[in-house]
Amino acid sequence: MSFTSLEYWIFLPIVFGAYYICPKRRRWICLLTASCVFYGFAGIQYVLLLVYVTLAAFLAARSLEKTDHINRWWMAAGVCAVILPLIVFKYTGFLMENLNIFLRAMKSARSLSTMKIIQPLGISFYSFAALGYVIDVAKKKYPAFQNPLHLAAGLSFFPCLVSGPIERQNKLVPQILEGHDFDYTEASYGLKQIAWGLFQKKVLADNLAVYADAVYADVHAWFGAPLLAASLFYTMMIYCDFAGYSDIAIGTARLFGIRLTKNFDSPYFSESFSEFWRRWHISLSGWLRDYVYIPLGGNRKGTVRKNFNILCTMLVSGIWHGASWTFVAWGGLHGLAQAAESSVGLNRKPSKNPLIRIIRIVIVFSVCSTLWVFFRAPGFEEAGYLLRHMFDGIQNPHVYVYSLVPLGLTKPKLAVTAAELLLLAAYDYASLKTDVIERISSLPLVLRWGIYICFLFVIAQFSLKGTAVQFVYAGF
Repeated sequence: MSFTSLEYWIFLPIVFGAYYICPKRRRWICLLTASCVFYGFAGIQYVLLLVYVTLAAFLAARSLEKTDHINRWWMAAGVCAVILPLIVFKYTGFLMENLNIFLRAMKSARSLSTMKIIQPLGISFYSFAALGYVIDVAKKKYPAFQNPLHLAAGLSFFPCLVSGPIERQNKLVPQILEGHDFDYTEASYGLKQIAWGLFQKKVLADNLAVYADAVYADVHAWFGAPLLAASLFYTMMIYCDFAGYSDIAIGTARLFGIRLTKNFDSPYFSESFSEFWRRWHISLSGWLRDYVYIPLGGNRKGTVRKNFNILCTMLVSGIWHGASWTFVAWGGLHGLAQAAESSVGLNRKPSKNPLIRIIRIVIVFSVCSTLWVFFRAPGFEEAGYLLRHMFDGIQNPHVYVYSLVPLGLTKPKLAVTAAELLLLAAYDYASLKTDVIERISSLPLVLRWGIYICFLFVIAQFSLKGTAVQFVYAGF
């Protein structure tokens, strides 16, 4: 059940009404039931898998809680039990393919059979949430939950089940169990955040995906400006797609009085790569910091070790995103970029010189755009072709720009897309200093409702019609 589907917009009002009709102390049961229904639309087998992960995390945490100190063997066993489905469903095919490559390189006549395993929706997200819970309990950061249904309510919470944010259960579960009273201000804010998320997804991401997907489907059929456009459009598309999902998820949770982790904070205005990762997919970056980077030693063992830890952390980020060497390369290159800037001190403080700040923002954005090519391309050969040929013909600007026409990028479409991206940039830039939604909500009645009506008109008018486009991160 996608956030943009008709089923969801029938489902959400029903859950909203049922939640506030229920007795306050039973409202968490309403959310747990709704989450099971929400996930059940993907398939009952997925619900059973989520039940397994929940029970594994619950039992592991209860066992680890009883030890007087951190028992690394028991913690390793608990981690393995929780992470096993993720490894089986996401990485089995990848491991088999690479073992076959190794066997062929060794001139072995043996070959392992491979099969295409369908990856359950959201497994990367709720597995990491469960894993973080087990590790935190093992490290005595907080006690284990005594009721498995309480943990289930947190891990299955439908707004963040499929694509995050990856929540810490000690912060999310108490909010769910509390049973909030209706708050008009919270609900109103949540609806506005949902509307902004829909704008990012339906108006920007889905329309940009049309052009990016057309090129990436067969990169060798294109050269010059369409390749550059595909790279830039995918850069903006994946941000709008995932940030849009996050805003809808966070806004939905606020309808029930629950605050989720902010997942994006204007990342394309970052002046360094480390700042970019503090602003991009914040819940995952925080998870990797706490459960990978710091346990490896963080920055406590010298510059060389620190840079090595950064690289390892970003490699984990890459393989988490997808079982492919292109994802590993994407993560590794981001790690190298962070290590390089850390070595020369470029990640310490923002510059006070506006010109230098703009230059640094442009550099970070350009490099990130380049690295997204590895993230999106089917393989290294396609990524290399796109990067080598995206500037072919640029010495003749008129012909270079005109080559966009076969892609369907006419002047009116370019103008509309540019205007929408400028609105996004203005919102993100203003968000660096203020809460834009709260600021608009404080405007005079006529003015703010004028903005709401115009905004809803834009969503209705410029949304991609007749096509259901899945959220990108739902596949991770």
